[in-house]
Amino acid sequence: MPGTCHRGRFIETGKEILPTAGSRCTPRVVCWTIRPCMNSTVRSSELIHHGRIPLTGTKVCSVKLRPQLEVLLGTVPSEMRVLLRARTELVTCVVVLALLSGRVWVMELIGVWPPIILSILGMALYLPLVENDRYLGGYILVLFLLLLGAVRLRSEFQKSAFYVALVVFVVMMIGTADYTVRIVTNHLAIPGVGPSSNWQDVVAAEKLGRMGLHAEDKVAVIGDGTGAYWARLGKLRIVAEIMDMNHGSTEFWNASPEVQQHVYETFAHTHAKVVVSKCPTCPSRSLAGWERIEGTPYCVRYLN
Repeated sequence: MPGTCHRGRFIETGKEILPTAGSRCTPRVVCWTIRPCMNSTVRSSELIHHGRIPLTGTKVCSVKLRPQLEVLLGTVPSEMRVLLRARTELVTCVVVLALLSGRVWVMELIGVWPPIILSILGMALYLPLVENDRYLGGYILVLFLLLLGAVRLRSEFQKSAFYVALVVFVVMMIGTADYTVRIVTNHLAIPGVGPSSNWQDVVAAEKLGRMGLHAEDKVAVIGDGTGAYWARLGKLRIVAEIMDMNHGSTEFWNASPEVQQHVYETFAHTHAKVVVSKCPTCPSRSLAGWERIEGTPYCVRYLN
């Protein structure tokens, strides 16, 4: 089948493989056969820095990227949920006040159309992305302020509008107080939907310290170094990394023992004492030489 030469590697696309039924590892994967390109050389450190490793003669399974349409279909409902369902009482208030204002409300909105368009465009920019709710906060705040600021009421409707706004304010305060108490006491209405806890990184930092690591010691990471809070809590220095970008960590765990050993040696050349990674859920091979950090999803391997 056709292939391309990319960073010193010839990638020959193989057939798509579907996971077996009943398996816990059920991502849709595509396998590649990789061999060296002619008359080209690539340093191992460069490949590791870019989240890739040389996989000569090795079959590598990597999670297939979702088509752009699937991403759009996933983010549109998410943005609509933030806009309409996160604070239904506020949406109800806008609708009621708009009905009381009548056509004047529409005319006022037409007069402030530039910031309204900017808010909508700002939210639209995140459609191709897997966005986080906090990215939309500023745009939604500006949009609702404009919608409420355009309200113009006749004198006979002002008292009714005051009661509507008061009820909405009280409901929002009760909801905020209830959510705060549930977060503080760890009694969520739906378990698992609250803010993510980084307690496991606190535990990992403490146990790595007991294993002999000290502040300013150099470490390597397989995975997302940006979210390696255990390193920051332990004041450790991340000097080498195989990033999750382009499924670098997946390629590593599916590589042959010889390739993995070559990566360990490259890490050791950076003077890193250990390499830390999230333990693979379904490792293709045994975690020989790795030690699990109890109470956390992490594994550690000494390099010296």
